[in-house]
Amino acid sequence: MSLMAGLDVPKNGEIFYRGENLKNIDRDQFRRAHVGMIFQSYYLLP
Repeated sequence: MSLMAGLDVPKNGEIFYRGENLKNIDRDQFRRAHVGMIFQSYYLLP
């Protein structure tokens, strides 16, 4: 999941989104515009 969300870069192989390699794009912008994640342990409430 972290690879698909752009949180991590693969050691082998490539991940493409809309024809662009995730290694070559601004991953912060990619996450803001195209990815939504809800973490299981978000600790907002006790």
